[in-house]
Amino acid sequence: MRYVNGRLIRCGYTSGASAAAAAAAAATLLLSGDIVSVAAVTSPDGKQLHIPVEDVFCDSTCAVGTVCKESSSGIGAFWEMRICAQVQRCQKGFTVLAGPGIGRITRPGLDQPVGAAAINSGPRAMIADALQQVAKRYGYTGGLCAQISVPGGEDLAHRTLNSDVGIVGGVSILGTSGIEEPMNETAFAQAIRSELSVLHSEGFHSALLVPGKQGAMCAQNEWGLDGSKAVKCGDLLGSAISAAIEKGFVRLLLVGHWGKLVKLALGITNTRPDRGDGRIEALICAALRAGADLELLQCLDRCSNWGAAWQLLDQRAILPQVQQQLLQQIQYYLQRLVPAEVQIAAVCFPDGAKHGPPDGQTAAAAEILANWN
Repeated sequence: MRYVNGRLIRCGYTSGASAAAAAAAAATLLLSGDIVSVAAVTSPDGKQLHIPVEDVFCDSTCAVGTVCKESSSGIGAFWEMRICAQVQRCQKGFTVLAGPGIGRITRPGLDQPVGAAAINSGPRAMIADALQQVAKRYGYTGGLCAQISVPGGEDLAHRTLNSDVGIVGGVSILGTSGIEEPMNETAFAQAIRSELSVLHSEGFHSALLVPGKQGAMCAQNEWGLDGSKAVKCGDLLGSAISAAIEKGFVRLLLVGHWGKLVKLALGITNTRPDRGDGRIEALICAALRAGADLELLQCLDRCSNWGAAWQLLDQRAILPQVQQQLLQQIQYYLQRLVPAEVQIAAVCFPDGAKHGPPDGQTAAAAEILANWN
């Protein structure tokens, strides 16, 4: 359990750890005839994990173990995902194969090569180690082969970012520590890194970063950029920028609505509401620089929410000047996040489901768009 945002949140096991536990349970039955309800596996960092096994059975040639992946709180896509491992004897070695429901890599830049099953190197090693430990326990000197499958994995994959990074036909088997943290920003940040890695491997040097699909639609409608190549980064603007720099991108363009990107005017790069807001404060500072009088500043301070403050500036006919001040501050903080040789800019469009065209962009946006590859 972890204490997050004022409540206790349950951790879970990664799909890699769950697959290793299923393989360990199946190998135990195959080699000893024993049925286990909890499988012990070792995580990559050496921790002993004890994972419940939902089912295990054996026929004349192989044994099958099933683990119901226990996702952490707040991560619901895989809450009912069942991971199966079919284990059989082989001549030598400990081999990991992919069965139905596991995706295939179709684009370069990921943990596995194009054409390989989407079982990352960490889980592969963990599964092989689980097989080896069971063989050692029972004095078995031959080899074991585990085929990992996920019933319904192709349907589950539609609830993931797999298609964005070039994984098709099923889910991925992932995990570096064996433990899935609650409300896991780390996992999302890694997904962003993977997507950027794929794009860079395909020859892209300009990255379009958007909080959500509206930013991608805006970029496609306004400038003809390929919205399918936009990297959706949610609240993790800073993580996406850092990852893009590490991957070697030289032009970065953020496209999003004012309500999200205005936080950059305060240097806030993780825009999750529970990490702080400050949007009204940013408007007050920008309004002051734009020449607003004391009465207006006090009215802004009394506004109950961001939308009311924005509307008030519009009513007082000072919103365009405030937007220019915000854009200057956004560009200032963005420039501090990247090396001198990397171009970065932001484009903002009005909030709301029926947002209009962009009505603000930072100073470097025009040059970035002119040189977009």
